[in-house]
Amino acid sequence: LRSLFSHPGRTALTILSVAAGIALSTSISLINEATLRFFRESFDSALGRTSLSISGGDSGFSEDLINPVEGVPGVQSAVPVVETRAWTDAGENLTLFGVDLLREKSVRSYRSSTGRKIIGDAMSFIAQPDSIILAESFAAKHHLKLDDTLRLSTVKGKVDFKIRGLLAPEGLAKAHGGHLVIMDVDAARLHFGKLGATDRIDVVVEEGADVAIVAERIRVALGPGLTVERPELQSEHSERMLKSFQIMLRFFGTLALLVGVFLIANTVNISVTERRKEIGTLRAIGTPRRMILLMIVGESGVIGALGALVGAPLGRLMATVMVDSVSRAMTLTQQNRIEVGTLHLGLAELSSALVMGLLTGVFAAFWPAWKASRIQPIAAMKKQDPRPS
Repeated sequence: LRSLFSHPGRTALTILSVAAGIALSTSISLINEATLRFFRESFDSALGRTSLSISGGDSGFSEDLINPVEGVPGVQSAVPVVETRAWTDAGENLTLFGVDLLREKSVRSYRSSTGRKIIGDAMSFIAQPDSIILAESFAAKHHLKLDDTLRLSTVKGKVDFKIRGLLAPEGLAKAHGGHLVIMDVDAARLHFGKLGATDRIDVVVEEGADVAIVAERIRVALGPGLTVERPELQSEHSERMLKSFQIMLRFFGTLALLVGVFLIANTVNISVTERRKEIGTLRAIGTPRRMILLMIVGESGVIGALGALVGAPLGRLMATVMVDSVSRAMTLTQQNRIEVGTLHLGLAELSSALVMGLLTGVFAAFWPAWKASRIQPIAAMKKQDPRPS
């Protein structure tokens, strides 16, 4: 402690260098965890009770295939879904779901915050191809209410759609951070160039049925060319793509920590040189080499721990500043809207930062400390000749 306080400027600079590395690493970690949490919640909300998902690539497949799927033993319900992108006049990207509202309740929940039905008359809603449903969160953000219009770009140009339902923030409305629009599947096909096609079929199997067996029956019924798989597998594939972007972010956080490592190592080297006589004295009175090593490494560990205690809260602040930019970058990379939710700095995150700071200090100081422990007492205590050789 005496050594640390005898050079306050140098000590403070070293602590701040560790704090900067810990802050960047912590902020990236918080953003990554919040992003994965958002992604999983969004994916689960969009799928609802889906047991199996049938897809055919970007081009989709014939809507007529819904009939043979429904006839497969073990299938409780099969719901066709058209999923595409829609842009508002302001250039905002929305995920559009075209669903069969008469079948949809078996898969996903649709509720309003008032407890009323989302749409009073389903047949009337379906009969009007300009009918859409929005999430209440999105509507509130854009000052929209029931019976207002929202202009979207379609294959027929810009079209005004009428808001005939608002979803409470649960179930499907939580998907994509509420940035979605729902309409009848036939209206979606009409407006977005998918006549006669569907992008996927969400299947709910009967209670007690073996999902793997039902999946194989569907494959046999539909033949080659279509993918029948559990939704969890699709989620894992998308998460792997997302994590590849996150690995790049972690790499930059690691680089910042390496700067801290070099600064600590340099500081310890200077400290050992300044205290060479002191170390020699300790060795002369019988202090073991391992104790010299532990003292110097421990001193560096204190610097690392202090840097972590400063860096972790700073990382939470940095994450708040960085989150919007990272979300936009991830959205562009994944071609899927990603919004980072709550950034949580809890005991686990603080403990992780503290361990990281300690390890940084110990790792940086080990080699200089080991060299210090090998100093010969007589050579260390001998007065150094200040003249150049």
